[in-house]
Amino acid sequence: MKYRDLVKRLAAGVALGIALTLPVGAVWTVVQPRAAYAEDYSSLRGNIIETAYLLAGTPFKMGGSSPSEGFDGSGYVQYVFGESGIALPRTVDEQYDVGKRISKDELLPGDLVFYSTDGPGATFCGIYSGEGKFIYAGTKNGVIEGEAFGPYWDERFYGARRILN
Repeated sequence: MKYRDLVKRLAAGVALGIALTLPVGAVWTVVQPRAAYAEDYSSLRGNIIETAYLLAGTPFKMGGSSPSEGFDGSGYVQYVFGESGIALPRTVDEQYDVGKRISKDELLPGDLVFYSTDGPGATFCGIYSGEGKFIYAGTKNGVIEGEAFGPYWDERFYGARRILN
């Protein structure tokens, strides 16, 4: 079985498991891994994005840093990168100090995007997934993908960092 097929099957299984735990009538969308990134970019970038998508639906938990307990924003980013052998600091402000500063125009899947949502400086982060989107641990819906520069996020954009070469 090809790696791409395995990832798709795993994502479908995770989505089915989540669906079975939701109340009847709940509305949700399945986030499918974008396996093409593994071919378009380095295999490490592909692994980061695939891991990020496989955690879609994991609930939010302040201070959380694992799939079993839930994630907050920086715990999610730290966990995803850690699964590929890349150690990142635990907090958003510490993560913002790692890697190379890049502009919005330079973003590639696997880069980190930072926002100022609650106070000065970087207070929230996620993983850029391409096509103007990012995947993150949100307080309302847990790990989801959203518009990185939509009306809410664009006015709060603080900066971006490249961790991967």
